[in-house]
Amino acid sequence: MSGISLATAARRLTGTMATHPLLIPESRRLKIIAAVALLVIGSGVGTYLVVDRVASLPDGTALSIGDKMVTEEQFQQRVKLLETLYGVQPPTSPVKADRFRRDTAKAVALSELLVDLAQENGIVIADKAASDQLGTMVNEQYNGDRSMFRRQLSARGISERQVIDEIKRQKASARLFATITKRAKTATAADAREYYERHKNDMRSPERREIVNIVTSYRGQAEQVAQQARSGVNFGKLAQRYSIDGSTRSHGGRLGMVSADQLASGYAKVAFESSPYSVFGPVKTPHGWNIGTVVKVQKASLLPFSRVKDTLMAKLTNDAKMRLWSGWLTQRLREAEIEYAPRYQPSNPDAAPGAPSGR
Repeated sequence: MSGISLATAARRLTGTMATHPLLIPESRRLKIIAAVALLVIGSGVGTYLVVDRVASLPDGTALSIGDKMVTEEQFQQRVKLLETLYGVQPPTSPVKADRFRRDTAKAVALSELLVDLAQENGIVIADKAASDQLGTMVNEQYNGDRSMFRRQLSARGISERQVIDEIKRQKASARLFATITKRAKTATAADAREYYERHKNDMRSPERREIVNIVTSYRGQAEQVAQQARSGVNFGKLAQRYSIDGSTRSHGGRLGMVSADQLASGYAKVAFESSPYSVFGPVKTPHGWNIGTVVKVQKASLLPFSRVKDTLMAKLTNDAKMRLWSGWLTQRLREAEIEYAPRYQPSNPDAAPGAPSGR
């Protein structure tokens, strides 16, 4: 099997396999991106401010927000929660692990600050609202089996209460964002047209290809399968016989129409350079050795304004909201009494992140 960069996150987010190991449905992919963006791991935007903060925190404390202390143990629990819900994996290299710890400390501090700011603006999320959303998630991802969901959490050292509290933080932050940005200018069709004309080179539908793929565990077997395919044996039948990808094997290895950015980069490069109906591979990915063939090509093309108008209006409206949000939140961060222990101090503690996501 192959995988895109968010595939692992998708599996951990749902507790199940993604729909396809080479590709995640767009709706789920956007949900994962939004969830991780909420926690602003390495996603600061806005003007970076240089501050001189010397933490004077008790031993065993990672950070504080006003009178609220976050111990190192509590911090590690939040990291586990990130991994469980969003598939955020701490890096293994010392340099990247250090940056991850500092960025995550800022994310934790910001999430706590946003909850406080939400309360100041009269926003309080009831347990029932969060529990109802959790119930929907369990129904969608665990077929309503709450006990299975709890076992999954328990295996990771996470409680259902922690998940509910995380949902409440998400929803509170999302409502706060909506409150602060409600006066942002709503973009018009004329605004969208002007943007379209200035960015026509970007208004293109990427090339898409319909690909049939076979995954094997070993290179030698992949080479043998590729040889059979090149000699004229039906590719779909080979997939049904040899592929270890359970999500596509019964469909003859068909991935459907995909763009390059939906595939693992190494696999995408080979697949999008191959001539239609030729057999390419074996291509090594983290999940196995892949042999593929392209059965249809849809060339890149300029998107008509009518097709992108609504998307551009939404983008321009959101850009206006983001400018308001970034300025407002930067000021709140300047005013906040946030301290970090030295090993948790982020490089840009006062930079405002992007908009939170909520349902």
